[in-house]
Amino acid sequence: MRILPRRRLFAILIFFLFILGVRLAAPRVTLYFANQYLAEFSPIYRGHIADLNFYLWRGAYRFEGVSLTMKDRPLTFATVRDVDVSVAWRELLRLHVRVDVVVSEAQLLYSDSLRKEIFQQPQVHKKDAQSALSKLVPLGVERIRVLDSSLGTADFFGISEKLPAAISGFSATINHLTTDAKHPVMYFEAQGKVSGDSIMQVAGDLNTFQKEKTGSVKMNLQSFDIRRLNPWMIHLLPLSFEKGLLTVYTEVKIQGADVTGYLKPFLHDLHIVGDKMDFTSLRQFGVELSVSLLNSLFQDKDDDLAAQIDFKYTDGKLDWNFWDILKSMIKNSRKNNLKKSFNSH
Repeated sequence: MRILPRRRLFAILIFFLFILGVRLAAPRVTLYFANQYLAEFSPIYRGHIADLNFYLWRGAYRFEGVSLTMKDRPLTFATVRDVDVSVAWRELLRLHVRVDVVVSEAQLLYSDSLRKEIFQQPQVHKKDAQSALSKLVPLGVERIRVLDSSLGTADFFGISEKLPAAISGFSATINHLTTDAKHPVMYFEAQGKVSGDSIMQVAGDLNTFQKEKTGSVKMNLQSFDIRRLNPWMIHLLPLSFEKGLLTVYTEVKIQGADVTGYLKPFLHDLHIVGDKMDFTSLRQFGVELSVSLLNSLFQDKDDDLAAQIDFKYTDGKLDWNFWDILKSMIKNSRKNNLKKSFNSH
């Protein structure tokens, strides 16, 4: 049996120790430079990653404890438990080097201050987001999955207190995020609970590979307790909902910059209460009159109040017709012709 010389054994030992050292140091060094970049990549907000781990056996790495904070105020508007980035091995069979991304327990806090920043500099935010994504995930993304996430609101439309999560238990999947000539269409679906117990579902497709984007989106919301809107309603108008359930079906078609679609809301067992002490102007009198009219429509009636709202968004303008909506509402009250389903199947 041949025994390796001591020098060769020592060289092999040094090599393995070097590989081990690189393996142990790489996450910390990468994490340091990633946080340096995230601290300065945007003039509006900064990012931070608490920990980073590599999983070489499956070609993956994972960010843990990700957060985004406004620079000019102590507002953390996004936290993520972990983001897992792994090689999409199935794509290697098609000679594509792409990755899958899994985002777990993301919590977003939407506020007036954040909304104003986004609308004031939309292109800056888009550029910052694309830059951060290319740095943290340098390969093309094939699939994104979002698990057990939520969206909350704070300081929103003048309401200063933090409200319960608007959407909880949110999960979503986006397939073929990086499109090509053979697979030009991206597919997505999502589901979550709105304000605790109402189920919202979204599904659609988008062709982003061709010059003029085309796509479609379907969304439905089931049995939403309309009393959940009272914090906003009381702030915006001197009224609140005593009871009522809202179900919504909507479909949207996208053709380039044009968007067309419809919205079908169904209101069941609605009753509105107004604060009569606040009705001191002509506008408020109109609100009170509208409240009385709506309540009378639901008095001793089991049918839903429903209408189909057709709309079109072209050249930055939203077009819809009030009289068409009113006629749809009256027609449905007589014939009950609107069905709680999508118009297309």
